[in-house]
Amino acid sequence: LSEIPDERIIRIDPIKALIDPETTALETNDRLVNKMKRDGWVILTAAVDENDISRTKEATSTLNTDTQLESSLNTTVVDPGERIAQALALTTEKTMSKATVSGLFLTGGDIARTTLDILNASNLCLTGSSIAEGIPEGWIVDGPATETRVVTKAGGFGSAKVIIKCIDHLR
Repeated sequence: LSEIPDERIIRIDPIKALIDPETTALETNDRLVNKMKRDGWVILTAAVDENDISRTKEATSTLNTDTQLESSLNTTVVDPGERIAQALALTTEKTMSKATVSGLFLTGGDIARTTLDILNASNLCLTGSSIAEGIPEGWIVDGPATETRVVTKAGGFGSAKVIIKCIDHLR
């Protein structure tokens, strides 16, 4: 995301998302809606650099250690990908109920699946074309987000220029 201007990025706190994805979404939603209404397109993310990833790994380890100590409370091991995907998806859902969204750029399978599940979107219709190799475009066919344009990209590949190309395509 280094090529994206800072003013275009809304970052959820990944540590808060690990602990409570729903509260994280509520706390992030107003900032995101206001920025979208003021500036247009925005990127919602949990990690802007390697430091975010390192901090999240450390926090996950601590939470899982604490969870094991409290196993009598029937708690489960914290899955960071699942919790962060849930916080991002819930924020997206809340935002779409308050602001016009021209499209969704979903990176990573967990984030795409969780976002589409929370939006009650069981089907996508692909256009048959792609923004770049392996990056299809389509739209949501059902649920409250019907006809919302969607571009998906696997989390493990693609340059910053590809990300910008995808965002430009959705604007």
